[in-house]
Amino acid sequence: MTSGTKRNDPGQGGGIKQLLSKHAILIAFFALVAIMAIARPQHFLTTRNMLNILRQTAVIGIITVGMTFVLISGGIDLSVGSVLSVAGIVCAYLAAPGGPAMARTGFTERGAGMTEALAAAATFPLIVPVVASVLVGAAFGFVNGVFVAKGGIAPFIVTMGMMTITRGIALIISGGGQLPYLTDIFKMIGRGSILGIPYLGIILIVVILIAAYVLRQTCFGRHVYAVGGNETAAHTSGVRVDRVKIAVYMISGMCAGFAGMLLTSRTAVGSPQVGAGYELDAIASCVIGGVSLTGGVGNVFGSFLGVLFIAVMGNGMDMIGLTTYYQSIAKGIIIILAVLYDMKSSKASK
Repeated sequence: MTSGTKRNDPGQGGGIKQLLSKHAILIAFFALVAIMAIARPQHFLTTRNMLNILRQTAVIGIITVGMTFVLISGGIDLSVGSVLSVAGIVCAYLAAPGGPAMARTGFTERGAGMTEALAAAATFPLIVPVVASVLVGAAFGFVNGVFVAKGGIAPFIVTMGMMTITRGIALIISGGGQLPYLTDIFKMIGRGSILGIPYLGIILIVVILIAAYVLRQTCFGRHVYAVGGNETAAHTSGVRVDRVKIAVYMISGMCAGFAGMLLTSRTAVGSPQVGAGYELDAIASCVIGGVSLTGGVGNVFGSFLGVLFIAVMGNGMDMIGLTTYYQSIAKGIIIILAVLYDMKSSKASK
């Protein structure tokens, strides 16, 4: 009996340790929720606040989905925030009443030069700005992927350069100003709801489920993990590494472009100033959610949990009166700890 107990103890201890390690972010998230609920019981766990958090996380959540693909493949994308800005401005032009010609002046300020009938005829269908945002993001993602895969340039350098380029493009096509004239139906995407649930939240959940299916249930998803785990071995096994790399950057760009459309719809304005720092939030969410910066490890649900963790932390800090300065410090500390944990886990698995 005694010897049997001794043999089982290490296994039991290891099992508990492994369980805690595997679900560390989930445990930390529920602990954070419990702390915030105790600190502000009448405000934090209300339906209104929960829906507000869901609405606020939709844009960064969709960017994080794309970033998850890139990080798992062993890359990184610093351009997503600026791509979001360009896509949002393109949407603002295409979603203006009366078409792009009315985007800056608005129908009411245009005068008698255009009748309501002409304005309606010149207005693009809703599908046009939506599809355009995805295509704009895909185009920039394709360029990123080609330079990384075919040019052999480090992803950090390529996407940092693209971040600067796209920010400049956003300023040029917007004239440095905002584009505030959008159709009501376009604004409903970011502001509407069904049965009290924001459209943004529903869209985010659908995107996450699709991405999770692609990563876990398709051949392409397995190739993404293979490339991130060991690029040489993946190439030897017949995986078309270059195509996978280009594809993941296109997915990241598409997510950023789509998120830009949603943000423009929600804020009802196209602006070249939005999106700054979103790439860091997306990377932080992925790392906190268990995606390894060295590639080959992670999943979309973990990344989304990372998004929620940061959102709940920010929401709770707002409620207890802490400024964004303290939130930035806390976020930075959490990122460093998450990366340190990832490094130790990687070493332990070797």
